[in-house]
Amino acid sequence: MEAANLVDVVSNLTTGDRSELTSLIQSGDLSSAVQLATAAIVAVDVAAQTRTENQDYLTKKRIAVILTEETRSFVNCRERRLFKFTHKLFCNCCWV
Repeated sequence: MEAANLVDVVSNLTTGDRSELTSLIQSGDLSSAVQLATAAIVAVDVAAQTRTENQDYLTKKRIAVILTEETRSFVNCRERRLFKFTHKLFCNCCWV
């Protein structure tokens, strides 16, 4: 289950007057209410951790793309300079 869906399910089970958690508490089944609350906390924690990991991965991927593009630009620029230099050395038209 995706993190966003998991948070929605947890929210539906634990919030509001008609939630499962409220029903368990009102019926006196505190053991089950505690278990549900604990599971909800764990689920939200996992969802938050997943989001953080996804954000970290995307940030690293963006940095890699930027570095690749910058390196490619530098290499292309360097190749052009080298071409111009060698062209001037070996081309008869530039010796005039």
